[in-house]
Amino acid sequence: MEKIKLKEQTMEFKLNGTTINYEGDPELSLMTYLRDVEEIISPKDGCAPEGVCGCCTVLLDGNVLKACIAPMRRIAGKEVITMEGLDPGKKETVINAFAIEGGLQCGFCTPGIIMKVWPLLNQGFVTEKEINKALNSNLCRCTGYKKVTKSCLSAAEALRNNAKIELPQSSGKVGESLPKYDSLRLATGEAPYVADLKFEGMVHGALKFSNHPRAKVLKINTSFAEK
Repeated sequence: MEKIKLKEQTMEFKLNGTTINYEGDPELSLMTYLRDVEEIISPKDGCAPEGVCGCCTVLLDGNVLKACIAPMRRIAGKEVITMEGLDPGKKETVINAFAIEGGLQCGFCTPGIIMKVWPLLNQGFVTEKEINKALNSNLCRCTGYKKVTKSCLSAAEALRNNAKIELPQSSGKVGESLPKYDSLRLATGEAPYVADLKFEGMVHGALKFSNHPRAKVLKINTSFAEK
């Protein structure tokens, strides 16, 4: 059966304050557009297109949205904010809270977590219960939610009091406790992971299941991979 080609759609929306004129597939996911067209890598692809991990969370007209399950037609006439579009001063305070309180390790899920709690952190007083409920759909496999929640509460208090959280200066003393190394790049999503790498001539790999699962592999042609 021949696949029906979808009609391209023209729309206008805002991305981090800039007006974008989009002409393309209305069913293309917002995450794919952000990463492949705009080359914004802070929304991470952790489960696309399942929408269960929260790593691709952005703001749409101020409300949280999982970009991997949002088609482009949904954002017509609206404003999308990614990590790059957040208030720089407030963002630094939140990131420093995560660094000091140990709210991030590998950092892959951290941009999505910060985007998810961003509206809460800026509403004034926020409770631990509200933060835990908000993070119910954001998966973190290495940090543990206690430190993430503590980081959020610390950031919320600072923002509520118009205070800054700054990283402590190191004395260089052996055994001194230090904030997470490279926390800024990790928390903002600027640190590239494998799926974020792009360079000329890059070859993509894919799983290929054998047509003969019980057969023995006698020989593999590696000539293309060796080019």
